[in-house]
Amino acid sequence: MNVLETMQQDKDSVIGLTLSLDLGCSKPIIGKVVNTKQSEWNTLVDGAMTTWYSYSVSFGGCGYYPVDCLTK
Repeated sequence: MNVLETMQQDKDSVIGLTLSLDLGCSKPIIGKVVNTKQSEWNTLVDGAMTTWYSYSVSFGGCGYYPVDCLTK
């Protein structure tokens, strides 16, 4: 199970883990997770309201970084 799948089941289960996030920079961002966030998005698709969620982690600063299926 990857990090995204783990967060989908329990978003706080990754707190305390050291993760590597590749956001397209020259080097991945590596840090110990201090906080997590789940954001709800509502989108109108073909006339029907669709709800989906995105997941982010914070390494102790004020910023949150998005988690995707490639996060290790």
